[in-house]
Amino acid sequence: MAGTKEGGQRAAQTNKLRYGEDFYAKIGSEGGKKGYTGGVYGDSERAREIGAKGGAISKRGKTFLNQDSEYRYYMDNETHEVEKYAL
Repeated sequence: MAGTKEGGQRAAQTNKLRYGEDFYAKIGSEGGKKGYTGGVYGDSERAREIGAKGGAISKRGKTFLNQDSEYRYYMDNETHEVEKYAL
């Protein structure tokens, strides 16, 4: 019966009897609290920069090159001209 819907339901019932009705809520909560790495955890400024880059890049004809404190630089994919836009 392992690997079937009925087997899963019986396993869930057994877990709840042994460890309490809130067993799955507890283990889900623990997993969410233990995460502290990966992505841009704890660095909201970096998260903002990455999000702004992704939002600014259009797939319709321009390629993002780089950014400084005043401008973002893009290259037109057809003419290969560099364009700059104020922040």
